[in-house]
Amino acid sequence: AGLMLVWVVTAYVAGSWYAFRSAGLLLDPVVASGSIILAFTGANLISWRTADRERSRMRGAFGRYVSPAVVQRLSENPSALQLGGETRELTVVFADVRNFTARSEAMEPSRWCVSSIVCTRP
Repeated sequence: AGLMLVWVVTAYVAGSWYAFRSAGLLLDPVVASGSIILAFTGANLISWRTADRERSRMRGAFGRYVSPAVVQRLSENPSALQLGGETRELTVVFADVRNFTARSEAMEPSRWCVSSIVCTRP
């Protein structure tokens, strides 16, 4: 987009120079170039602000329900957000540890390692 701006301003300045040299028309390249640059800058600021508001809205909507890493990923790539989620192949292990609740309530928080409970024998 920036390259296009440079090209348009250069083309206008070159066109005004050609009009002056060939037909004696004096076209002020400063005002027109300034107007083009101002319009380009304004359009980019509006676009940036709109995208920033959308990211903020998404962070506010999902920040309460999902982890910050997921919110960050969605704000960087809003097209990843789809109704119905995504399908993945997973392996899940369900295990029932006998007396887990009673044992974990009796432990200090620093000892809440499930592997230490599972691997020890009563």
